[in-house]
Amino acid sequence: RETGEELRVQPTDRSLFSIADKVVSGQRLSAADGLALFESHDLLGIGALADWSNRRRNGDRVFICANQHLNPTNVCILRATCTFCSFARTPREEGAYTMTLEEAFHEASLARDTPVREFHIVGGLHPKLRLSYYEDLFRGLKERHPGVELKALTAVEIAHLARIEKMSVADVLVRLREAGLETMPGGGAEVFAKGVRATIAKRKLAAEEYIDVHRTAHGLGIRTNCTMLYGHVESMQDRVE
Repeated sequence: RETGEELRVQPTDRSLFSIADKVVSGQRLSAADGLALFESHDLLGIGALADWSNRRRNGDRVFICANQHLNPTNVCILRATCTFCSFARTPREEGAYTMTLEEAFHEASLARDTPVREFHIVGGLHPKLRLSYYEDLFRGLKERHPGVELKALTAVEIAHLARIEKMSVADVLVRLREAGLETMPGGGAEVFAKGVRATIAKRKLAAEEYIDVHRTAHGLGIRTNCTMLYGHVESMQDRVE
């Protein structure tokens, strides 16, 4: 096959042949193609297709981001409804904590002599931490570590701040951007299918709300990513969707 000559490893699963043709010719894959990839056991063939796509975009380069996580609080109002979470605590539960700004700055200072280029900042939905806390945190981090990028607060946290401050999501993001926010992490997406979301993350943002926060961020020049927590009660069709 001509496609096989252009890939480092030829797919052996016949269901991947037409997908390989699309990949090499630069066509967008369909949902049916995505399902076929999930169902295939031809790991080397799938890896070869991924390698082809990566090299076409990036050449023979690998990108690594050295980051340090900062989790300002594990107190979360969704403690009882996100059934997969082992991080969250109620305010008076054993192990609950909320960092002062100085404690957070100390935690960040541990990265000073390392090649950290990004602070990844996420936490619980604290019922009393206000927007000003995060503004002060971000400004303080940028003053102390001007060369480190701030990737902070999931869409769920942004929407939570908008609710307790009675502000729009856009206004919250503008203030955080002015305080030093540069990108947003993708946590909180989990799986978008309504049935799955109701089972593992009841009361968390609906899929449409999550996407709207990210769309608003993009409109303000804030880059984001999206993560999928999978391997629980979802189907392969849910993953593709």
